[in-house]
Amino acid sequence: MQQKDSAKGHAPGLGLVRKLRSLRFHRDRITDAIGNRIIHPYSDFLMHDIGSGDGIPVLPGADFAATATQIRTAPLWALRTRNRLMHDGLSFTKQEAISRHAGQATAIRTAFDALSVAQKDQVMAFLDSL
Repeated sequence: MQQKDSAKGHAPGLGLVRKLRSLRFHRDRITDAIGNRIIHPYSDFLMHDIGSGDGIPVLPGADFAATATQIRTAPLWALRTRNRLMHDGLSFTKQEAISRHAGQATAIRTAFDALSVAQKDQVMAFLDSL
């Protein structure tokens, strides 16, 4: 049994998200490890430097020092149900969360900022469908 992708009805916004390449970090399809089902978490669950790391390494020691600036990509599914965003909960709107992305996500944030108001509205409608 496959999980339904609730975002399919928002094709223009999903298309823009794909064009922005934010699915590089927020992957729209993953096969789960248990039932070999396709799920739509909109995450790669990997560590990325997006400029807002919490300063806490994954493990102590020099080998893991670089992870202090990284966070694990949170899944975007059920985004519409959250009132605090980003890993630290300090963003209260999707626009604010997007504007806080830096580091590896700078190019994607810059591309989002360059979208027209109508295109940004399509991306927001897509995110509200998750």
